[in-house]
Amino acid sequence: MQKLIKVFKIIVFGFVVFYSCIVNAQFSFIHITDIHVADGTLVGSINNYDLNGSEFRCCIRKFRTLNPKPAFIIATGDISNVGSIFPDGMYNALTRHLFPNPLTNPTPGEYFIDLAQTIPIYFVSGNHEYYESIVPPIIHSPDYFNENVAPDEDYVITKENTVILFLRTGHDNPFWDNSNIRNPMGTGISDDQCHWLRENLKAAGNKRKIIVMHHPVDNVAGTNYNGSPNTPVTASPDDGYFLYNRVTFKNICDSNHVDVVLAGHKHQFVVADRAGNIVDENWPDATRYIQTGPAFKGCYRIITVSSSFVNVSKPLRVDCSVYEQDSNTGSSIAVYPNPFSNSASLEMHADENIVNYEMRIYTIQGVEVKKITGINNTLTIIDKGNLRTGIYFYSVLNAQGLIKGSGKLCIKDF
Repeated sequence: MQKLIKVFKIIVFGFVVFYSCIVNAQFSFIHITDIHVADGTLVGSINNYDLNGSEFRCCIRKFRTLNPKPAFIIATGDISNVGSIFPDGMYNALTRHLFPNPLTNPTPGEYFIDLAQTIPIYFVSGNHEYYESIVPPIIHSPDYFNENVAPDEDYVITKENTVILFLRTGHDNPFWDNSNIRNPMGTGISDDQCHWLRENLKAAGNKRKIIVMHHPVDNVAGTNYNGSPNTPVTASPDDGYFLYNRVTFKNICDSNHVDVVLAGHKHQFVVADRAGNIVDENWPDATRYIQTGPAFKGCYRIITVSSSFVNVSKPLRVDCSVYEQDSNTGSSIAVYPNPFSNSASLEMHADENIVNYEMRIYTIQGVEVKKITGINNTLTIIDKGNLRTGIYFYSVLNAQGLIKGSGKLCIKDF
């Protein structure tokens, strides 16, 4: 009998632990927006832009090292500064930093920010995706977005207890329909999109619900990337946002208990309710309408989702001018994650072609215990192999045996 009672207690305890893990399961992801990559051509290098995706590369390098590790990245529009320009748009200034590369007509989530392909990045289109040029903005179909980044369509992903809906909010409305041509409004969403939203939100039941899109729904003044007040020139609360079905969209969010709506477009940080009142990031009473500052300035937010709430971080920023780099050897070298348990990635951006580089790993006593040869790419996987947990040092050498960088590794059993 005592044995049966003991077995029963073990089973009950196991069930309680299992149930607790399910109930309290959570994950986090990164929200970025307004990347505005440009390839250096004159027409695309006007206004705010990220030349050759250098700021984007810096940011995703930071995101790879975050702990806890993000489940994915979400980028809400204006991926390129110009969405369609001969011969291949500007998206290659971004996709060159993603994996695998290149892809043609990729599906949502097919790109990753890390070589091991464990952190996918999801995209939704913005108004710049429809630009053929910056001055004047000419409406154009988003062919290059489709071909290089993701389909220009609405879609849904599900993660744990959460449904995330990706919604297009259109191109710039014609200037004669804008009350202020300095802040062109997006066209908004169609009746069919409203129906699509209702059906998918209804099907989500009691799951957490997040909508991501490019244009916000209200004109609320927030803060710039550096924390200073944003003082836009506006004509009305809806100036610069989206036109069609704006109020209907808010009603859909209310009736379906949407947790948060993530957007960008205005290059600022702000959180508001449906009436345009500024509220706290984690205001609990109704749908929060979140704007995140521009990725071309390193801005981002961390969104953490549990079974009971969607937690939104305060404004965050990667300052790429001071972000840690090994700049003393003419190369930029990073190992991530560090510490690691099974494998890590070695990333290099050298001042010469990477041909037949090698990496040597040493114990703290200086004994060489591992060598990786024939390195010819900017990213290389480091397998733990037979290495034990502990602290190691490494050096990276070029084909002539010159040290291009060095650092410390930590292997742990997580």
